[in-house]
Amino acid sequence: MLRLIFVYLPLTTALLTAGVFAPANAATISNDRVFAYAEGKYPNLFPSTAADLQFEQFTYRYYPTTANYLAVDTANVIFRLGPDTGNKLTSIAPVAAYADAIIAWEALTINTYSSLATPLLDYIAADQSVTTTSSSTLNTRIILGADYYSTTPEIITANYGFEGYMGVPNLGGTGSSAQTAAYAGNVSYENIDLSLQATATAKAYYAASGSQGFLTTYGVSATAADTIPVVFSHPIWPPSVTPTAFQVTMNTGVVVTPLVASFYQTQNTTRGKQLF
Repeated sequence: MLRLIFVYLPLTTALLTAGVFAPANAATISNDRVFAYAEGKYPNLFPSTAADLQFEQFTYRYYPTTANYLAVDTANVIFRLGPDTGNKLTSIAPVAAYADAIIAWEALTINTYSSLATPLLDYIAADQSVTTTSSSTLNTRIILGADYYSTTPEIITANYGFEGYMGVPNLGGTGSSAQTAAYAGNVSYENIDLSLQATATAKAYYAASGSQGFLTTYGVSATAADTIPVVFSHPIWPPSVTPTAFQVTMNTGVVVTPLVASFYQTQNTTRGKQLF
Protein backbone atom coordinates (compact mmCIF):
# COMPACT_ATOMS: atom_id res chain seq x y z
CA MET A 1 0.00 0.00 0.00
CA LEU A 2 1.29 3.43 -0.89
CA ARG A 3 0.74 6.38 1.38
CA LEU A 4 1.58 9.88 0.21
CA ILE A 5 3.36 12.25 2.53
CA PHE A 6 3.25 15.91 1.59
CA VAL A 7 4.78 17.90 4.43
CA TYR A 8 4.07 21.50 4.72
CA LEU A 9 7.88 21.59 6.68
CA PRO A 10 -0.81 35.63 6.64
CA LEU A 11 -4.41 61.27 6.33
CA THR A 12 -3.79 63.95 7.43
CA THR A 13 -0.50 65.54 6.53
CA ALA A 14 0.54 65.24 10.17
CA LEU A 15 -0.04 61.50 10.12
CA LEU A 16 1.50 60.97 6.72
CA THR A 17 4.86 62.24 7.83
CA ALA A 18 8.13 60.35 7.75
CA GLY A 19 9.13 58.95 11.12
CA VAL A 20 5.62 58.31 12.46
CA PHE A 21 6.10 54.61 11.78
CA ALA A 22 9.39 52.73 11.89
CA PRO A 23 10.59 51.71 8.42
CA ALA A 24 10.29 48.04 7.49
CA ASN A 25 13.44 46.69 5.94
CA ALA A 26 13.08 44.93 2.61
CA ALA A 27 9.29 45.43 2.60
CA THR A 28 7.70 45.37 -0.82
CA ILE A 29 4.48 47.35 -0.84
CA SER A 30 2.62 47.83 -4.11
CA ASN A 31 0.90 51.07 -5.08
CA ASP A 32 -2.48 49.39 -4.75
CA ARG A 33 -1.69 48.53 -1.13
CA VAL A 34 -0.66 52.12 -0.40
CA PHE A 35 -3.90 53.45 -1.90
CA ALA A 36 -6.02 50.83 -0.12
CA TYR A 37 -4.41 51.72 3.21
CA ALA A 38 -5.01 55.44 2.73
CA GLU A 39 -8.62 54.90 1.65
CA GLY A 40 -9.36 52.52 4.49
CA LYS A 41 -7.54 54.44 7.20
CA TYR A 42 -8.48 57.98 6.16
CA PRO A 43 -11.81 57.87 4.30
CA ASN A 44 -12.47 61.53 5.11
CA LEU A 45 -9.59 62.44 2.81
CA PHE A 46 -9.68 59.58 0.31
CA PRO A 47 -13.29 58.35 0.16
CA SER A 48 -14.17 55.14 -1.67
CA THR A 49 -11.93 53.50 -4.24
CA ALA A 50 -10.77 55.67 -7.08
CA ALA A 51 -9.26 54.46 -10.34
CA ASP A 52 -5.50 54.46 -10.93
CA LEU A 53 -4.31 57.19 -13.28
CA GLN A 54 -0.90 57.96 -14.73
CA PHE A 55 0.96 61.24 -15.18
CA GLU A 56 4.64 61.28 -16.02
CA GLN A 57 6.40 59.36 -13.20
CA PHE A 58 3.32 59.30 -10.94
CA THR A 59 0.66 56.67 -10.45
CA TYR A 60 -2.13 58.51 -8.68
CA ARG A 61 -5.76 58.52 -7.64
CA TYR A 62 -8.07 61.53 -7.59
CA TYR A 63 -10.93 61.86 -5.10
CA PRO A 64 -13.33 64.48 -6.48
CA THR A 65 -15.53 64.82 -3.38
CA THR A 66 -12.54 66.06 -1.37
CA ALA A 67 -10.44 67.38 -4.27
CA ASN A 68 -7.49 65.34 -3.02
CA TYR A 69 -4.82 63.54 -5.02
CA LEU A 70 -2.70 60.70 -3.69
CA ALA A 71 0.29 59.56 -5.74
CA VAL A 72 3.30 57.24 -5.72
CA ASP A 73 6.17 57.96 -8.07
CA THR A 74 8.53 55.51 -9.76
CA ALA A 75 10.99 55.94 -6.88
CA ASN A 76 8.33 54.66 -4.45
CA VAL A 77 7.79 58.02 -2.75
CA ILE A 78 4.30 59.06 -1.61
CA PHE A 79 2.93 62.48 -2.65
CA ARG A 80 -0.21 64.42 -1.82
CA LEU A 81 -1.97 67.34 -3.42
CA GLY A 82 -5.14 68.96 -2.16
CA PRO A 83 -6.73 71.80 -0.16
CA ASP A 84 -4.70 71.20 3.01
CA THR A 85 -1.42 71.18 1.07
CA GLY A 86 -2.30 74.52 -0.48
CA ASN A 87 -2.94 72.63 -3.71
CA LYS A 88 0.81 72.14 -4.00
CA LEU A 89 2.35 68.77 -4.77
CA THR A 90 3.88 67.70 -1.46
CA SER A 91 6.32 64.86 -0.89
CA ILE A 92 5.28 62.83 2.16
CA ALA A 93 7.75 59.95 2.59
CA PRO A 94 9.05 56.77 0.97
CA VAL A 95 6.57 53.91 0.82
CA ALA A 96 8.94 51.84 3.00
CA ALA A 97 8.36 54.28 5.88
CA TYR A 98 4.74 53.10 6.04
CA ALA A 99 5.28 49.42 5.32
CA ASP A 100 4.78 48.39 8.96
CA ALA A 101 1.63 50.47 9.27
CA ILE A 102 0.20 49.12 6.03
CA ILE A 103 0.95 45.51 6.97
CA ALA A 104 -0.57 46.00 10.43
CA TRP A 105 -3.69 47.57 8.93
CA GLU A 106 -4.03 44.74 6.44
CA ALA A 107 -3.77 42.20 9.25
CA LEU A 108 -6.83 43.79 10.86
CA THR A 109 -8.84 43.94 7.64
CA ILE A 110 -8.10 40.53 6.10
CA ASN A 111 -10.89 38.44 4.62
CA THR A 112 -12.63 41.45 3.17
CA TYR A 113 -13.63 40.46 -0.35
CA SER A 114 -15.83 41.73 -3.10
CA SER A 115 -18.94 39.83 -4.13
CA LEU A 116 -16.96 38.29 -6.98
CA ALA A 117 -15.16 36.12 -4.42
CA THR A 118 -18.37 34.71 -2.94
CA PRO A 119 -18.53 31.50 -5.04
CA LEU A 120 -14.93 30.64 -4.21
CA LEU A 121 -15.39 31.40 -0.51
CA ASP A 122 -18.55 29.27 -0.44
CA TYR A 123 -16.68 26.40 -2.11
CA ILE A 124 -13.84 26.61 0.42
CA ALA A 125 -16.27 26.79 3.35
CA ALA A 126 -18.17 23.76 2.09
CA ASP A 127 -14.93 21.83 1.65
CA GLN A 128 -13.70 22.72 5.14
CA SER A 129 -17.03 21.80 6.72
CA VAL A 130 -16.53 18.14 5.82
CA THR A 131 -15.10 16.46 8.90
CA THR A 132 -15.50 12.77 8.10
CA THR A 133 -12.52 10.43 8.39
CA SER A 134 -12.75 9.25 4.79
CA SER A 135 -9.54 9.93 2.86
CA SER A 136 -11.58 10.83 -0.23
CA THR A 137 -12.59 14.11 1.44
CA LEU A 138 -8.96 15.27 1.04
CA ASN A 139 -9.07 14.72 -2.73
CA THR A 140 -11.17 17.76 -3.53
CA ARG A 141 -10.42 20.24 -6.30
CA ILE A 142 -8.59 22.73 -4.12
CA ILE A 143 -5.08 23.33 -2.77
CA LEU A 144 -4.60 25.37 0.39
CA GLY A 145 -1.26 26.67 1.67
CA ALA A 146 1.13 24.54 -0.39
CA ASP A 147 4.88 25.05 -0.72
CA TYR A 148 7.44 24.63 -3.51
CA TYR A 149 10.81 23.00 -2.79
CA SER A 150 12.30 22.83 -6.29
CA THR A 151 12.12 24.61 -9.62
CA THR A 152 11.31 21.29 -11.26
CA PRO A 153 8.35 19.11 -10.20
CA GLU A 154 9.76 15.86 -8.85
CA ILE A 155 9.52 13.20 -6.20
CA ILE A 156 12.02 14.13 -3.52
CA THR A 157 11.84 10.87 -1.58
CA ALA A 158 9.85 7.66 -1.85
CA ASN A 159 11.24 5.24 0.67
CA TYR A 160 9.91 2.03 2.12
CA GLY A 161 8.05 3.24 5.15
CA PHE A 162 6.15 1.31 7.79
CA GLU A 163 6.00 -2.44 7.49
CA GLY A 164 2.62 -3.89 8.37
CA TYR A 165 1.23 -0.63 9.77
CA MET A 166 -1.97 -0.53 7.71
CA GLY A 167 -4.79 -2.85 8.68
CA VAL A 168 -3.45 -4.14 12.01
CA PRO A 169 -5.89 -6.75 13.37
CA ASN A 170 -7.87 -5.72 16.48
CA LEU A 171 -6.15 -2.34 16.73
CA GLY A 172 -8.40 0.55 17.67
CA GLY A 173 -8.88 3.13 20.38
CA THR A 174 -6.49 3.34 23.30
CA GLY A 175 -5.78 1.42 26.47
CA SER A 176 -4.38 -2.00 27.29
CA SER A 177 -6.27 -3.85 24.52
CA ALA A 178 -5.01 -1.43 21.89
CA GLN A 179 -1.49 -1.75 23.26
CA THR A 180 -1.70 -5.54 23.12
CA ALA A 181 -2.95 -5.44 19.49
CA ALA A 182 -0.17 -3.00 18.55
CA TYR A 183 2.55 -5.17 20.04
CA ALA A 184 1.06 -8.26 18.38
CA GLY A 185 1.29 -6.44 15.05
CA ASN A 186 4.86 -5.29 15.71
CA VAL A 187 3.63 -1.68 15.97
CA SER A 188 5.12 0.95 18.27
CA TYR A 189 2.79 2.14 21.05
CA GLU A 190 3.83 5.40 22.73
CA ASN A 191 3.69 6.28 26.42
CA ILE A 192 1.86 9.59 26.75
CA ASP A 193 2.42 12.03 29.58
CA LEU A 194 -0.44 11.88 32.08
CA SER A 195 -1.16 15.57 31.61
CA LEU A 196 -1.87 14.97 27.90
CA GLN A 197 -3.85 11.75 28.06
CA ALA A 198 -7.22 13.43 28.59
CA THR A 199 -7.09 15.03 25.13
CA ALA A 200 -4.77 12.62 23.29
CA THR A 201 -6.32 10.72 20.39
CA ALA A 202 -5.34 7.23 19.25
CA LYS A 203 -2.94 8.74 16.71
CA ALA A 204 -0.91 10.14 19.60
CA TYR A 205 -0.23 6.59 20.73
CA TYR A 206 0.46 4.85 17.42
CA ALA A 207 0.90 5.69 13.74
CA ALA A 208 -0.68 2.47 12.51
CA SER A 209 -4.25 1.92 11.37
CA GLY A 210 -6.43 -0.93 12.56
CA SER A 211 -8.29 -3.18 10.13
CA GLN A 212 -11.65 -1.48 10.71
CA GLY A 213 -10.14 1.99 10.76
CA PHE A 214 -8.40 1.34 7.44
CA LEU A 215 -11.63 0.14 5.85
CA THR A 216 -13.52 3.17 7.14
CA THR A 217 -10.86 5.62 5.97
CA TYR A 218 -9.91 4.18 2.59
CA GLY A 219 -12.94 2.10 1.60
CA VAL A 220 -10.96 -1.11 1.03
CA SER A 221 -9.76 -3.90 3.30
CA ALA A 222 -6.14 -4.52 4.20
CA THR A 223 -4.25 -6.71 6.65
CA ALA A 224 -0.76 -5.69 7.79
CA ALA A 225 -0.13 -3.71 4.60
CA ASP A 226 3.05 -1.68 4.12
CA THR A 227 3.38 2.01 3.30
CA ILE A 228 5.71 4.14 1.20
CA PRO A 229 5.74 7.82 2.23
CA VAL A 230 6.25 9.98 -0.86
CA VAL A 231 7.48 13.56 -0.61
CA PHE A 232 6.90 15.83 -3.61
CA SER A 233 8.64 19.09 -4.49
CA HIS A 234 5.43 20.74 -5.70
CA PRO A 235 1.74 20.80 -4.77
CA ILE A 236 -0.16 17.77 -6.00
CA TRP A 237 -3.59 18.25 -7.56
CA PRO A 238 -5.71 16.21 -5.09
CA PRO A 239 -8.08 14.53 -7.61
CA SER A 240 -5.02 13.12 -9.41
CA VAL A 241 -4.00 11.07 -6.36
CA THR A 242 -5.20 7.57 -7.28
CA PRO A 243 -3.60 4.11 -6.98
CA THR A 244 -3.26 3.78 -10.76
CA ALA A 245 -1.18 6.98 -10.88
CA PHE A 246 1.67 5.09 -9.20
CA GLN A 247 3.74 2.00 -9.91
CA VAL A 248 6.01 0.31 -7.42
CA THR A 249 8.88 -1.86 -8.61
CA MET A 250 9.65 -4.66 -6.16
CA ASN A 251 13.15 -6.02 -5.56
CA THR A 252 12.09 -9.03 -7.63
CA GLY A 253 11.49 -6.78 -10.62
CA VAL A 254 7.72 -7.18 -10.42
CA VAL A 255 5.81 -3.91 -10.92
CA VAL A 256 2.70 -3.55 -8.79
CA THR A 257 -0.06 -0.98 -8.34
CA PRO A 258 -0.63 0.12 -4.73
CA LEU A 259 -3.84 -0.77 -3.00
CA VAL A 260 -4.38 2.83 -1.92
CA ALA A 261 -2.82 6.20 -2.71
CA SER A 262 -4.04 9.01 -0.52
CA PHE A 263 -3.32 12.13 1.43
CA TYR A 264 -3.65 11.49 5.12
CA GLN A 265 -4.21 14.13 7.77
CA THR A 266 -2.55 13.50 11.11
CA GLN A 267 -2.72 15.71 14.18
CA ASN A 268 -1.27 14.36 17.40
CA THR A 269 1.10 15.19 20.22
CA THR A 270 4.00 13.08 18.97
CA ARG A 271 4.16 14.08 15.31
CA GLY A 272 2.55 17.49 15.10
CA LYS A 273 0.27 18.40 12.22
CA GLN A 274 1.23 17.28 8.73
CA LEU A 275 -0.54 16.36 5.55
CA PHE A 276 0.14 12.80 4.48
